[in-house]
Amino acid sequence: MITTKAIVLSRKKVAESDVIINLLTRKEGKVRAYVNGARHPKSRFSSTTQPFNEGIFSLFINKDLARLSEVQLTEPHLPIRDDIDKIFLATYMMELVELALADGEAIDGLYDRVAHALVALETAQNLQLFKLVYDLKVIALIGYQPALFSCSSCGATRELTTNLSVQMGGVICQNCLASCVDCANFALDDLKLINFILNKSFRTIQRVAISDTMLLKVATWTNRFIAEHVVRRPLKSLKLLGSN
Repeated sequence: MITTKAIVLSRKKVAESDVIINLLTRKEGKVRAYVNGARHPKSRFSSTTQPFNEGIFSLFINKDLARLSEVQLTEPHLPIRDDIDKIFLATYMMELVELALADGEAIDGLYDRVAHALVALETAQNLQLFKLVYDLKVIALIGYQPALFSCSSCGATRELTTNLSVQMGGVICQNCLASCVDCANFALDDLKLINFILNKSFRTIQRVAISDTMLLKVATWTNRFIAEHVVRRPLKSLKLLGSN
């Protein structure tokens, strides 16, 4: 048995009163766990196993499916649950991590980044910007950071254009531009925004004024990048956000 900090990524009904939860744990990465009786209103697991709850979970680890023994809820993120738009965004945040990781896969720093993001979401004002920041920071940590300083096709560091390719994963140089089948032209300020987000804190970025046009353009490309490289399937929760 292990005891670890964990965040509930999702909860799925099984049997008559049981559920399977996906957890992002600090020690074991992503873990699937069976929870007996969690759908019963009087169960001690009824409320503690809801998505984006954070707590200390005691788990019996098996090869394919762990079993939940105890849980001490430490952070229910109530300010998020009081705002329907933040509920939708938190649901998306959890789904992105769940689909990006294989069962048992652990990435250093990911737990802390997601936990910090949930706390920051409680007081966030610009949710579109917040989503973009979360997307870029999480996928960079996982290993899918868009290439901005070298050609994503040939690796060249000179004669770079401001064209971005979803398929290639970043900027394209002048020599590769003619053969790029999905290049989209961006302004230099758009690329600076991506780099700024990757290198600054949630709090700092939230204080910066960014035009809706720039935000939409970069966010749309990032959504497509994630679908192509990170999750390789549609994110169901994206429809809740009205995103492209």
